Amino acid sequence: MTKLEQAEQVAVTPSDLARFWPLDGLTGGELSTIARRTLVEPASAGRCIVKIGSDDNLSVYLQKGKISLVSYDQREVVVDSDSNLGRFPISNLRPHRYSVTALSDATLLRVDKTVLGQVINKGENLSHHIEIPLSPTELSDYSLFEQIQHDVVEEKVEIPTMPTIAFQIYRVISQDDSDARKVARIVESDPAIAAKLVRTANSVFYRRQKGVESCSDAIVRLGMLTVKNLVTSFVMRELYQSKLPAIQAQVSRLWKHSALVGAISYNLARLTPGMNPETALLAGLLHDIGALCVLGYAEKNPAALYDNEKFAHVIATFRGQLGAEILRQWSFPESIVSAARDAEDWHRDPAPKADYSDLVLIAQLHSFADNERMWSMPRIYEVPAFKKMVSGQLGPTLSLSILDDAKQHIEETARWLAS
Repeated sequence: MTKLEQAEQVAVTPSDLARFWPLDGLTGGELSTIARRTLVEPASAGRCIVKIGSDDNLSVYLQKGKISLVSYDQREVVVDSDSNLGRFPISNLRPHRYSVTALSDATLLRVDKTVLGQVINKGENLSHHIEIPLSPTELSDYSLFEQIQHDVVEEKVEIPTMPTIAFQIYRVISQDDSDARKVARIVESDPAIAAKLVRTANSVFYRRQKGVESCSDAIVRLGMLTVKNLVTSFVMRELYQSKLPAIQAQVSRLWKHSALVGAISYNLARLTPGMNPETALLAGLLHDIGALCVLGYAEKNPAALYDNEKFAHVIATFRGQLGAEILRQWSFPESIVSAARDAEDWHRDPAPKADYSDLVLIAQLHSFADNERMWSMPRIYEVPAFKKMVSGQLGPTLSLSILDDAKQHIEETARWLAS
């Protein structure tokens, strides 16, 4: 009998799992479900537990002992089962970024991530990924679905109004005689937006030898296209508001996610030939606006929130279609429209060259890297868009390295977008 077979006979109790993240927030029944599918595996001192670059669908926890994690650049972290780090999964990203070796006799707990995802995600993250949406027949008795479906068919979808300042800037910039002074007069009507624009022009990504102090100087430095995209990004926050606490909680999560995807998209675009970073930021920021539209319908029909599963499936069913329709009516370019329409189409592959839809797909996968949603996502290197990024040179190691290097800027960008 192998060690693996011996290990399978060792019972795991809910209390064995309760100290680990993110299992520490689960109920006793949920922990029992996971415990029945958990494998206990002994590892003697010196044994390699995880090989760097390998891939599997398991989440590994250190129940007892001490281990060493060594990264690609030979940085080492030692983890003891009794330490705070011992509460977290070992090398949880796919493929593995660390080589893990037992420094003492150790006991490991291995859990299938699919099981974890099914238990942990139940009823959570309703505005995001649903693997197999319910069919229209299964949703036909759900009033929210019927209402949205009717409006889609009759072309009566309730489209949110584009913020006034963004609309005015789009109109002025499209005129042949537009200049920085005309645009500045519009921007200065909102002092908060004007201040953000000047601050952005003076940031490390745009600043030259001399800083700018006026709004018109900032517009000259940034250029009309960048100003249009940045102002739109700044004012979109106005749309993500609700008077109902239950809706506002989801709207806030949706905006925070969108801001993070926009920030990651911006940084990936800087390294991808032919991509405009500000356009990428906008595409990432707006990719989930269709879900916001569904939440708007739910605000007028709050009883729909009582059925979490069906509500989540309605979002999954309509988010792409509604998002594309909103952005099309707002006169956004097709590149932004398709990024919203195809935001969950992981296997799209219309052309050999990367576009903004590809970039947003990859940014989304990266945004899930440090939370439980990654367990229900496709493997990043199996997504066609992944192979096109950075002229086809974005392998798993380079991809993670790029985002590690840009981590501070991503966090800063996401913060000012979400504020």
